[in-house]
Amino acid sequence: MGLGFVLRVSPETASHQRLLAHEMGHILLGHKFDTKYAFSDRMLFPDNQAFQRINIKHTPKEEADADTKAAELLQNSPYKDKLASPGLFLAALQQTAPQLPNLLTANMGTSIVAGASKSKKGEIAQGAAPGTLRMSTLQSSAPKLENADIKQIAALPLGGRIKMDPWTDRIEISKAKAVPLLSARDKMPFQITPIFPYLTRATTPAAAGASKN
Repeated sequence: MGLGFVLRVSPETASHQRLLAHEMGHILLGHKFDTKYAFSDRMLFPDNQAFQRINIKHTPKEEADADTKAAELLQNSPYKDKLASPGLFLAALQQTAPQLPNLLTANMGTSIVAGASKSKKGEIAQGAAPGTLRMSTLQSSAPKLENADIKQIAALPLGGRIKMDPWTDRIEISKAKAVPLLSARDKMPFQITPIFPYLTRATTPAAAGASKN
């Protein structure tokens, strides 16, 4: 799971910093990927085999060390008093994990689920999901997850925060005012935002003028 997913479904900036702190932990600890993929002779395979041939990920120990370093960075950051938000986000994600195996595991790179991996056919390893989320210790600082509380927004629906133009690949953060919720079912964390088309009756200029007369 990458930053793009978190941007789409996280209601608070602190959750974005949690993910960035984890990646900064890898950099500060000097973790590197295998450079064999930088050579053209290692990339000679059909396009449809890319996910099976390219295996870019950190070792479990490196991931655990990066989690520890990320926790240290967050405790010394301006977000140290706002860690309840990412903890609540992780609690909601942990609860929904069994229904989101493909969002929590990566074809390339590292999954947010500790120990999760995919086979050469792209299938999730048996017993790997839902698994334990990385940096799950943040959940201890979060309030109890209340799914029935319309005032507690742990996670947004997919597409609830950013807008993407498929024609230009341009991504913008939505600045629209949040719609007040009337029911807990309207929260829809990690679900696809429904589309409500605004329809009007089409009229020709002549018909519009005749109606005025």
